[in-house]
Amino acid sequence: MFNRLLPLLRGCQLSCASITTPTSALCVIPKIVTGQVPFCYSASLRKKKHSAISQSQDDDDDDDEGEDEVDDGTPKDWKEVILRLENIRLDVVLKRTSNLSSDAVVKKVQQGLVRLNEQVTMKKNTQLYKGDEVELLMEPYKENTALAIVHRVKLDDYSVDEKKGEYKVVVHVWKNYLVPNWTNK
Repeated sequence: MFNRLLPLLRGCQLSCASITTPTSALCVIPKIVTGQVPFCYSASLRKKKHSAISQSQDDDDDDDEGEDEVDDGTPKDWKEVILRLENIRLDVVLKRTSNLSSDAVVKKVQQGLVRLNEQVTMKKNTQLYKGDEVELLMEPYKENTALAIVHRVKLDDYSVDEKKGEYKVVVHVWKNYLVPNWTNK
């Protein structure tokens, strides 16, 4: 897990803490010095789930992939969710992807705990478009309050089902995503 975090912590002042694992091996864990924000601040608190694909099949799949995918440095531990919605509004998408009620989502929007494309938004009925990223602040990170754990949703694609009169929306959801805490100013 720390191998994934080390490239994200480049440019930070680090101090190291040593711990002993149950197998009595010594591990060195980097800690961000309080007040320092990592250069690339996206890191996940969950481990990535791997599928049981053989190495040869995985290599074959790499050859078939097109040039469409761009590696932006974010961890690929998101979950793709397909939603059927009557409209693609900020509050509706957050309600359906998080385990919060619509009233709780509206309160968080009014408190300034929601960002749309890295800009704090105070409007619950904001229309979302393809490529929009929404972050809902869940709590400050316990080890460093300059960081926060957010629920992040990226609108990947949508289509209109004219027969049913609804949108089929494909979103990528990160349940625990680590970003700079924008409420600490």
